[in-house]
Amino acid sequence: MVGGGAAGVEIAFAVHNKLTLQAGMPGCVTIASASPLPLPSLGSGAGRRVLKELKRQNISFCGETRVEITQQRQVLLGGSASDFDLVIWAAGVDAPGWLADSGLAC
Repeated sequence: MVGGGAAGVEIAFAVHNKLTLQAGMPGCVTIASASPLPLPSLGSGAGRRVLKELKRQNISFCGETRVEITQQRQVLLGGSASDFDLVIWAAGVDAPGWLADSGLAC
């Protein structure tokens, strides 16, 4: 899961639940986020509580991590290559600088 906001955290819990509890598969879910804690818009208290629950459910959280997908579809977490079966992108979306500065509505 790319994005540690509300959408990313909720989807990560749902995917983990589906894989481990409903399908009986040993799922491995990871959240990668630019922020140091999940749910950055809700404050550090909420982030710490959610981080504790993520750990309890064995969902990995990689905070302060830049995520890139190369043209060869290789996923880079903080510059290191990682293998994933599925990447769900739920990070905030902003227009790239060149487009935001173009004068076009974004």
